[in-house]
Amino acid sequence: AFLELARPQSNTRLHVFDEVPENENPESFERHCDRIAVLSALGEFSRKKEAGIEKETLLVAATPQSILSPCPSFQSFEKQEMIISLGDEIPFAQFAEDLAVRFDYSSEILCEAPAQFSVRGGLIDVYPANGEFPVRIDFFGDEVEEIRSFDPTTQRTTGRIDQVIIASTSQADSNEKEGGFFEHVNCSATWVLREPEDLLLQYPLVFH
Repeated sequence: AFLELARPQSNTRLHVFDEVPENENPESFERHCDRIAVLSALGEFSRKKEAGIEKETLLVAATPQSILSPCPSFQSFEKQEMIISLGDEIPFAQFAEDLAVRFDYSSEILCEAPAQFSVRGGLIDVYPANGEFPVRIDFFGDEVEEIRSFDPTTQRTTGRIDQVIIASTSQADSNEKEGGFFEHVNCSATWVLREPEDLLLQYPLVFH
């Protein structure tokens, strides 16, 4: 609320970066998707900054444990993302196969939850693991003719967009390292630390 008042011309995006609980925990996958969304948003934010687009403020809430926990490296994470824009030439069948095999998305009759996709004729519905809503990608042959967001409950489209970023849910453990989160912060950032003296005592090598 403070940021929106201070920068009314800027859109503020809030993300939570938390630790992923054990696989048996019912919140494990959802938390995993939240982490993917943060890393994807940081990459997108950096690219927009480089392009001179500064209409957004990205706010990330995290704990010391979460940002120091094992995290994919920036380079490996970038390789596990697809950026799809209007007019792109993408082999239709290969795209569907990549979603299932390389990105570990599940093929469903209806696309209703993150990391799901559905193929219907020349359309591919996909709910990016890093996204806030699913998208309907309309192909003309192998050309991306239209991208629309849609409501997963009604399956009705809600608006046209020019680009979508799809992140993989599969990240090999070998590409993860402790403190890898900091590699994803590639532009100037303001850090707000709660109880900085306690952080210095608990994590002297990080918060010095």
